[in-house]
Formats: sequence, structure tokens, C-alpha cells
Amino acid sequence: MQKDKVILIFLFILLVLIVTIFVLFDFFLINFKCNTLTMWGDSGGYCFGNLAKEGNEVSLCKWTLFGKDNCYFAFSTVEPDASICDNIESVGIKDTCYFGVVENKGTDSSLCGKIQDKGWKNSCLAISTRNPDYCSEIENGEMFGFCYLKISKLNNDLSLCNNIRE
Repeated sequence: MQKDKVILIFLFILLVLIVTIFVLFDFFLINFKCNTLTMWGDSGGYCFGNLAKEGNEVSLCKWTLFGKDNCYFAFSTVEPDASICDNIESVGIKDTCYFGVVENKGTDSSLCGKIQDKGWKNSCLAISTRNPDYCSEIENGEMFGFCYLKISKLNNDLSLCNNIRE
């Protein structure tokens, strides 16, 4: 009887050890794969971002050696949450992230104040308030057209596209 208990305990410990090894192996394999992609010109951040999206686990982004910003941005496209954008260091990626949150969530214009680029900020304000007047303040030609295109779709007003210049 005592011998059976010892064998069961040993088998249980062996099972736990095997599961732990597989989990760690999987983790290190993913980490190696994503960070190796970065060395060959692909973004490890997007690799980890896709894994984070699949598992709905943003904490995976902290494991990437390169491209943390891209990882957080990739995750934010599925889970539009400004707190995810707060983790991004690159101003351009952070601006795009905040814009995406506002675009997906609707009318929270307070987030537009966090955007540094004037074009993105005005597009954000136009979308969050549904006011095309903000688009007219944009100097960048592509962003100008982008803003009017977005706001015309939101307001269901194709005449706003007449403001787009070539």
C-alpha cells in the first residue's frame, strides 16, 4: 500500500515536470522564432502582437526583444484600449494607436488630446465629434483627404468628399 502511494506521487511529480518542460519549451520556441524574425527584417513585435491577439494576452508584448511598440499596436487593433497605447514609446505609433481607439470606440475626444501629430489629432477630433471643420485645418494632403473620407463615411455625407484636393 505504501509502495503504491510512493509510485503515484512519483508519477504525479513526473507528469507535472513533463508538462512544465513542454510549456517552457513552447515558450522558448515562440520567443526564439519571433525574435529571430526580427534579425531577418521581419518585426518580432508584430509576431508577438499576433500571438498576444490570438491568446488575448497583452503581457506577451513584454517578452519581445525588438518591436515592443509594434506588438502593443498590433494588440490594440483587436482590443481598442488607450491603456495599451500608453505602453508605446514611438510617437508616431502611439498617435496611430490612440486614433484607432477613438475610431473603434466612437466619441471619446479626450484621447485626441494625447495625439501629438496635428494631422492625426485633427482627424481624431473630426471623427470623435463628427465635425468636418477639423479636417480643413490639416496641412498634410494625404491626411487631409483621409480625414474627409473618414468623416464622410461616418456622417453618411458624400458631398464632404468634394473637399478632397488632388
